[in-house]
Amino acid sequence: MISWIFQLLVFPGLTFFVWIAFAFEWLERKTAAKIQSRVGPLTAGPKGFLQPVADYFKLILKEEIIPRYSDRFVFLYGPPLYFSVPAIGAVFIPVL
Repeated sequence: MISWIFQLLVFPGLTFFVWIAFAFEWLERKTAAKIQSRVGPLTAGPKGFLQPVADYFKLILKEEIIPRYSDRFVFLYGPPLYFSVPAIGAVFIPVL
């Protein structure tokens, strides 16, 4: 717990980029709503600005439904493994 708080204090850029990502998601949703003649997110926070945060917690708390005849290991760990291979490969690309 203390290390997480320390990291937020030492690396404020991480917090800044997370909030910028939430702001751009909110802006994208409002723009898409305007194009489709809808209102857009208004539920959480002032003018719906905290809607991405609410969506994040909603996705975290969703129930995982695993099909009965599927391989549980592949179903749960397949997508993270699939995306981790290129990410690990990108680590070895030199950046000048």
